[in-house]
Amino acid sequence: MKTFPFTKMQIDQFRKEMQKAGGFYQLMYDKEAITIKRNAKWITSYTDIENYKLKYLIEVYETLRPFYDTEIPFLFWNALLEQITNIDPNKP
Repeated sequence: MKTFPFTKMQIDQFRKEMQKAGGFYQLMYDKEAITIKRNAKWITSYTDIENYKLKYLIEVYETLRPFYDTEIPFLFWNALLEQITNIDPNKP
């Protein structure tokens, strides 16, 4: 199965982070990809994508920096979630 640009190690790490956070949306909150206002989830946007990369694309994710080209981090992390779903649809 093709997972480019994500590696198995990145996919496994993301899965572990989701489990530790309590799910995908809580992890997105932790990674500042969403905010919660009035009990609703809002997708955040950043004009300084370089700063976001330096803050969140670290360690195992550092090699993904060249592929991160969006002001909306949720889109990037959602693509990683889709890889997990494609590998095992029963284990997000």
